[in-house]
Amino acid sequence: MTAILTIAGWVPSAPTQGTTKAGETKHTFSVCVFGTRKDPMWVKVVLMGDRLCKLAPHIKPGARVVVVGALAKPTPYEGNDGQMKTSLMIFGESISFIPYEKETGEAMAKGSRADQLKHLKGQAETHSKKDPLDDDRLPF
Repeated sequence: MTAILTIAGWVPSAPTQGTTKAGETKHTFSVCVFGTRKDPMWVKVVLMGDRLCKLAPHIKPGARVVVVGALAKPTPYEGNDGQMKTSLMIFGESISFIPYEKETGEAMAKGSRADQLKHLKGQAETHSKKDPLDDDRLPF
């Protein structure tokens, strides 16, 4: 059974390109999902397939995104502080870009965790209500 997960957050750096063992192109990036500067939650996102890989150049540092994908099995690891942590990864199936306005971004950076969560949840709900694009309507 596959768990489908929807996350909303910001991208700190551009995706990196690689290949799978089968020779398929993949792009990997992280999304910072709700949290404080001291304790952010990071989710690794892997994009595969022609359509999703064409989105990779448009995923810029600072972008706000909503990603829907299949959750991979969480893996435990030991952090730099010696504490056991869990790594989360999803295989992206769709991506929506959240419009970013300077005032909103500054408010997000200065706001409390609750304010950030409320804003991102509202953006995710707005984007999930829009008509999904099919492959024939994509501009790339």
